[in-house]
Amino acid sequence: MSNLVNHARFIKAQEHEDIKYLKQDPIGDVVAEALSELYLAKPNNPLHFLGNWLLNYAATLKNKDQEYTRLEQKDSLIQKHEQALQDERDIEEKERIEKDLKKSKEEEFAASIKASLDLDDILKDFINFLKKSTNATAVYAGILEKVKRPIKETDEELAHIDDEAPQHIRYIEASEGSEFMVGKTIKEEEGEITYSVWKEPEVEDAGSGDEENKVEKPPKLYQLNAKFVPDVISELKLKFFDVPKLGSYFVVPMTYKSCLSEASFDFAVEDALECRRQRADQEQEKLNYENRSNKDEEEKIFEEIVEAPYKTNDIKLIVGLDSMGQDREFTEEDRKKCVDWIVFFTNEWERAENQSLKKDITAYLSVYDHNKEVYNEKQLDWSEEERLAAEEAVKTLDVNAHDDLKHLAESKALLEILRKRVLDPSMLREIYSFKDFKVIKFARVFQLVFYYFGIDREKLVTPGTNQLNWKNSKKYLNDHFENCLKTVNPSGPKNEKPPAYARTLKLDKDVKSVNSELLRKYSLSLFLLFRFLELCLRVRILDVTCRRRQYLMKKEERELAIKTFEDLANKKQQALEEARDKFNKEQDLLDEFAERAVFDDNKFLQEFDEIESNRPIEIPPEVFPDEDGDLEWEETNP
Repeated sequence: MSNLVNHARFIKAQEHEDIKYLKQDPIGDVVAEALSELYLAKPNNPLHFLGNWLLNYAATLKNKDQEYTRLEQKDSLIQKHEQALQDERDIEEKERIEKDLKKSKEEEFAASIKASLDLDDILKDFINFLKKSTNATAVYAGILEKVKRPIKETDEELAHIDDEAPQHIRYIEASEGSEFMVGKTIKEEEGEITYSVWKEPEVEDAGSGDEENKVEKPPKLYQLNAKFVPDVISELKLKFFDVPKLGSYFVVPMTYKSCLSEASFDFAVEDALECRRQRADQEQEKLNYENRSNKDEEEKIFEEIVEAPYKTNDIKLIVGLDSMGQDREFTEEDRKKCVDWIVFFTNEWERAENQSLKKDITAYLSVYDHNKEVYNEKQLDWSEEERLAAEEAVKTLDVNAHDDLKHLAESKALLEILRKRVLDPSMLREIYSFKDFKVIKFARVFQLVFYYFGIDREKLVTPGTNQLNWKNSKKYLNDHFENCLKTVNPSGPKNEKPPAYARTLKLDKDVKSVNSELLRKYSLSLFLLFRFLELCLRVRILDVTCRRRQYLMKKEERELAIKTFEDLANKKQQALEEARDKFNKEQDLLDEFAERAVFDDNKFLQEFDEIESNRPIEIPPEVFPDEDGDLEWEETNP
């Protein structure tokens, strides 16, 4: 117990909770500082001084807190302002980058248009570009054309053309998501606003009624007679191909002068040849002038000889835009931009066609003189080669052979000669060079050859017509085409039944409609290809005719043999019965006790067959006609 008492002074006393509170640093420091100030001031009223000091300290501390808060708010506002400025700069920079990128893409797209010779191929991209540029719901292009006459696949090449038919707009291209528009048509009475883009500008009467007082309306901000409908729902002169929705409609004419036609090609070639002749004459005239004896003459000026502009015809198209479903109007800026691009595209379309035609004419004239020279040089040799081949072919036949067999042999020999000429590398190369042409004449020859080689009509013709679409068809001048030239054999049975337009007699009829002399003057290689096809069809017809004649002869021979066999059998049976009856009657006349004989049928039949006129008939085996699906029996007359 004493030990506990002795050590009690070393045990730390337990502090009261209030003391812990007062000993906190914020309180202790303040109290210590207050007492320090009290000690230094030594006021008469310490408690009053200490209270005022603490109140002043609290006010000062509060002001410091408020100032700190204010400075914090100021810094925050400065930071927010700087962030806002930075955000604005970022937005401006982003807009600038987007604007530069958009401008760059527009310049790149414009450059691709300027570099193209096939604006048809870019029309789809152009339509999608306008959609994106104007934020349109849909953009579509249509062409003004005459309504096509309904045709059958066996009709003539231009059977779809009806000069008296009314016109309509047929949509030929549409932006992504609106492809259902392609192929749709619209008549004038169904879409007066769309058709009005081709009408002359309206005039207003100033009031007097005089013609002089009629003035045109003020020009619009854009160049073309475009039409704008702010609200399509309230407009009755529009035709909808889908459910009408709130929005606007803008339509712009896109008319360009096209020179890609056979008429333009013919005129340009004749003009180029004439200019070439005139330049040659002028060069001679210049030479004579330089060598003149009288040098004192007034100097003569020779005018430059230039080709005439190409003949053209107007191709009328429209480009329509709508914002249906967006319930907004196209801005004037969007509309003007759209028109500017359409003007640019139209001008480039004319430029591309002019360059394409010039390229075609240059390529054509480069082989024109050569072909003419080759034909003049080889014409006699070729004729003699064909004559000798035909004579040799006939020599292998019996002298009494049918004329058709002779013609068949001659045609087969000529066909191989033509095959060799067409497959000549120079001629084949020239045929393939037509793939680079935009305008070709006698395209019907290629069409008939493609049909003969089994290419489906739908892959070759413009929809709704029987007219060859050269742009889509020229890809078939390929390895398959050359292989067909090498291997096609018109002779022999052919089970396949081709479509009506590719039947042999239909092709032969179409071939006969081609003016071969004009074709030869146009292209020697195409002329040789035409003659090759002509001979293939001739061989085919003669081959089928001869085989069917041979079949009928064998069939008739067998039928005659069967009839002769049956007649001989009846004759034999009748002779047997007569001989037997005669024998039996002779036996009946014998004496009652005489020995009677038996008639020997086999001996009689053997003796009957030994007679020359009764020799047994051998019946030929049964014959069957060949399957020739390309020629019906009624189409040939063996």
